[in-house]
Amino acid sequence: MRVHDSTVIIFDTKQSINRYYSWFGEFVLGFWRVYSTMLTTSPWSCLPFLSRYIFPLVDENQWRDAGIISRLMRAVDPSVSIETSSYWKDLIDLNRIVFKRVALINRATAETHPHSDSLIGGATNLDAEIGFWEPFRINVLHNMLGYIPAHGTKGSSLEEVGLPLGDPARKPIVIYFSRPGMERRRLSDEAHESLVFALRELEKEGIYELYIPDIEKISLSEQLELAAKTTIMLGVHGDELTHRLWMPSTRRSAVVEIFVPDGKTSCSLQEQV
Repeated sequence: MRVHDSTVIIFDTKQSINRYYSWFGEFVLGFWRVYSTMLTTSPWSCLPFLSRYIFPLVDENQWRDAGIISRLMRAVDPSVSIETSSYWKDLIDLNRIVFKRVALINRATAETHPHSDSLIGGATNLDAEIGFWEPFRINVLHNMLGYIPAHGTKGSSLEEVGLPLGDPARKPIVIYFSRPGMERRRLSDEAHESLVFALRELEKEGIYELYIPDIEKISLSEQLELAAKTTIMLGVHGDELTHRLWMPSTRRSAVVEIFVPDGKTSCSLQEQV
């Protein structure tokens, strides 16, 4: 039996499979970066989206989180199929399967890479074209919001010669994702208040436009809308900074990720995008 179109088989367990960052910051972004390097004559915009994701080690619905993963995956492509161990068993029972195009992702193997101990680390060695992530970003924003928020660049977020500087006449937009209600991965009250005071003082000087949303109290669409027009994103290391994937790519863009002293180093997600 032949399985048509493109398939990615992900050998990972339920411990990380239902995390927003694991899905988009590792599985999807890592695969798409590798996949986009396969094109030699056509632009990255011609790449078809994957038809199916298969998780042989995960039972039905174990991949779901509170609703972010499923909504964003359908926003990328409403027809995408997400299959689990029962589907994999069906294929085994059929005895012989031929995939037209398949990619294998294995966390245990990826973490043995000599230059990185993360699942996505090996993809950083590949030269990806500027804008390779735009098909995902544009589809998600169009289908979740109905439009692409203005972000201070002239025209699109990308230019043929590289990343644009952005429109100097428009103030940069800074967003600080605070986590006041969280027990882990948050600034102390004193540190949070000091940071907010400093950010607001700079805003008063007219340097930028500032947003400090409580991510627990705004909808996913509102979060994406803010991310899509953000120039600089700031926050404590955590899943919400995965929203950097929906930021426009300009030479003014930056992400400031806060870690505890002597804590783990960043996985350089921004370098992938």
